[in-house]
Amino acid sequence: MTRRLSLAVWISALLVVGSWWALSYRYGIGFAVSAPAISSSSAPRRHHPESGLAFISGVGKGILYLSWASTFTRRGIIFEPVLSHEFPHPWFGMQREGGRLWFSFPIGVIFALTVVGGTWHLQCLRENR
Repeated sequence: MTRRLSLAVWISALLVVGSWWALSYRYGIGFAVSAPAISSSSAPRRHHPESGLAFISGVGKGILYLSWASTFTRRGIIFEPVLSHEFPHPWFGMQREGGRLWFSFPIGVIFALTVVGGTWHLQCLRENR
């Protein structure tokens, strides 16, 4: 990868993550998908709940949900005005509650990791000239 292409890719990544971070304070952005729950073949044939994966960001933080015992009330892409009370999760954290596991993290950390990764990669390219 050339230095110019690398620089363009890292700048694009910073613009995307920076925009996401800024927009997340005003809009809930994410997605939710559901699928049939994974069940063993020895289990009796009866209705099995769905499982799902959801990612949503708002109020400057992102939350990833993994569900193996229930489905989400919404499916598809989510982009709507955000209300603070909809994001009671801590800035950093995870918790297993019933059939769901969630991870919460600040989007600023993703932005900082993108800056560090870009700086490191561009520095490596400079040294390998």
